Amino acid sequence: MKKWILQEKSCIALFGKSPLNILLILMGGTYQDVKDLLKKYDSPSPENGYWSRVRSGHNIEIPLLPILVRQDAYKVSYEPKEVKKRIKLKDITNVSVNRHIRKFGKLDELVLDAKKVYQNQSKGTIDNKLISITYNVLHINVSPKMIDRALSFFNMLILGVRRIGGMVGVKQQHSTIIYIGERLEISLRERQNRIEKQNPKYTWESYDYIPSGLLYFKLGENSWNSKEWKDTAYTIIDEKIEDILEYIPTVVLKIQEFKRENERLRIAQQKQRQRQLEIEKQQTTEINNFLAI
Repeated sequence: MKKWILQEKSCIALFGKSPLNILLILMGGTYQDVKDLLKKYDSPSPENGYWSRVRSGHNIEIPLLPILVRQDAYKVSYEPKEVKKRIKLKDITNVSVNRHIRKFGKLDELVLDAKKVYQNQSKGTIDNKLISITYNVLHINVSPKMIDRALSFFNMLILGVRRIGGMVGVKQQHSTIIYIGERLEISLRERQNRIEKQNPKYTWESYDYIPSGLLYFKLGENSWNSKEWKDTAYTIIDEKIEDILEYIPTVVLKIQEFKRENERLRIAQQKQRQRQLEIEKQQTTEINNFLAI
């Protein structure tokens, strides 16, 4: 990986007399990289429309570069970022599943149960529509082409959750991660692409929904504590297991703090209500005593 260092005189020439495109050519970076460098070194840059006004003959004052007092102030360093390669969707399933089989071999019982239920649900289907399983099994909603990868993902997740001291459980319509006494709902789905139909017979049949091959994993039920990981053009959720495992303790602490705060408020409200009842009781007693006199 190349690393570029510009001396102070070069910076003055580049920043003061030429557009940012020169930096992009010299350093092989992006426009955002250059903007970040300017911000990091507190260097002024041309405003919007600057070069158009220069070409039109306007005389515009060029701001001076700031005076830096650090020992490395005469340098501007930049290291180009590694260029990520796009992933071909058709290669994702085979690569991830084969890698998983080689590494882990035997599947967990929950995964085997989900596989059996999914196979029973998909019997007789000839298209590639999504099939959902939820009752007393792992919550999965994917097309038949993606089920093997979905199962391998859940197997890796179950092993990882056990490694950090938790467990994965299923109950009726819910799949959950249980960690330090807290239950976090989990689900895995495949995103669908909406394709407009030509001349649909009914208005509610205006679109077809085609499985995209992209998996989305959701952890948590409520909007304030839920998070979703998804396949992108450059990464797949199979590679984000560790991120998920790191997030679990964080969100559990957040949930427990939320519960403690709710309990504190409940106790405070209960005490306030009790004081109010005592005041009302005392007032009633005083009124009765007054009437008796």
